[in-house]
Amino acid sequence: MKKNPLTLPIDNIKQNKIVLLLSVIIFFICHAYCFMNITYSHDSLMIYQNDGLWQISIGRFLQPLYNVFFRGCISAPLLIGTIEFIYAIIASFLIIEIIEIKEPFQKILAISILLTSTTLTLTNATYINKSDIFMLALLFATAGAYVAIKNLKFSFVAIIFFVASLGLYQAYLQVGVVLLMFDIFKDIINNKDFKKFIKKSVIYVAIILSSLIIYFGFFKLCLHIFHIKPANTYNGLSNVGDFGSFKNIIVCFLGAYKYAIRGLLKPVTILTYDKFKSIPIIIIILISTSLIIFQSFKNKLSKVNIILLVLLLLLLPFGYNFVYFISQGMEHDLMTYSFCVVPLFAFFLIRCSNLKSKIIKIILYTAFLIISFNNIIYANQIYVKKNLERESTLSIVTRVIDRIEQTEGYTPKETPVVFIGGIENNPNLSTVRCGFTYEGTGNSSTVTATYNLPTYFYEYLSYPIKFGNQEHAPDEVLSKIQLFPAKDCTIMHEGILYMKLSD
Repeated sequence: MKKNPLTLPIDNIKQNKIVLLLSVIIFFICHAYCFMNITYSHDSLMIYQNDGLWQISIGRFLQPLYNVFFRGCISAPLLIGTIEFIYAIIASFLIIEIIEIKEPFQKILAISILLTSTTLTLTNATYINKSDIFMLALLFATAGAYVAIKNLKFSFVAIIFFVASLGLYQAYLQVGVVLLMFDIFKDIINNKDFKKFIKKSVIYVAIILSSLIIYFGFFKLCLHIFHIKPANTYNGLSNVGDFGSFKNIIVCFLGAYKYAIRGLLKPVTILTYDKFKSIPIIIIILISTSLIIFQSFKNKLSKVNIILLVLLLLLLPFGYNFVYFISQGMEHDLMTYSFCVVPLFAFFLIRCSNLKSKIIKIILYTAFLIISFNNIIYANQIYVKKNLERESTLSIVTRVIDRIEQTEGYTPKETPVVFIGGIENNPNLSTVRCGFTYEGTGNSSTVTATYNLPTYFYEYLSYPIKFGNQEHAPDEVLSKIQLFPAKDCTIMHEGILYMKLSD
């Protein structure tokens, strides 16, 4: 019977039930705290997702459809976490299939890296309302690469998957690009015919470009249908492609490399071994490089293939971080899931080079175990930190409400309230939380409401406060009012209650 070129790796899952079981354990040891506690903050304070037009304006036009017709508009952490796991584990097995990881223990190591990724942790910690959506974007990007790699005749299906991924969250297209680059790398290292993989490379580039063009077409159509303008913010698309000058193009291009290399060599995850945080990934890179050189000699690569191999490796950092270039440097850890995929190529190199050395394997596996273990430590400490911030925010805002209600002349629901500054910038409230001095969600904030204080009142507390026009307070108010929690931190002036939270 002829094998279906698009057969999913279900058989591998059935043969390795222990891998799937351990995947569940690893994922929930790493992230269960977040799903079983309330850690809403920043954008996730919008517990009821009614920002569909805004999401369309920043190019995520499929998010409102997903919320309305599938998951629901209420951000329920346990539900989101469960759905997120389903998407993430399917994507992980597709990645494993593409990279051709065969041994069960190697699969477990690969999945542990993918499921404990810093990107996933930071998304859960601050944007739990979108974690499942981002993982669905990852799944679509991975599925697009899988379809293209397995059979180029189904390129149109790959394009559909890539467009869907872009329509949910643009940054995960990098994962698809990295996987396509891996397939080209595999052909080169195996000394395949030059013309065949050049043709394949051209088709892959055409697939990505077609996906981007069709995506922008749908984006423009949605803007036209809903009569809205593209958002002109840091995460909007209004300035995409507008570099301004050739110099800026070069700066962004080099910046993509710098950020890609720094992000790989200096992860934010390793806490226990902070002074040695680069060592595990350096070990993986050195072993992988040695195996590439060994395999090149073993397969007697032609000069042309050697040149192509070097060019591909030089392009790899740009490939797994090209969103930095497109967005002109607007990138953060929520957008860099592709960084955790690249080290997994080492498992393919072990298999294709038929590595026999147990010592090298033990060293390599230990490096992956250290990364995964510290990812789990990092995730749980981040989630504890977010929960502590949530509790401190509730305590502080409760006192803020009490001061407001005790102000003479204040009438609930009627008196406009204007806050001067924010509680996150109040020197009497914000301090360094002991022990939490690592990167990711900041190390100095005691509170989480930050720029979403109105949303905190409306959606988290459901408190009927009437916000006044948040303009500059009159000079006579500023000259008398004191900083919260001082006695005179609230003043009534011309029917408006002013409260000073920070300078």
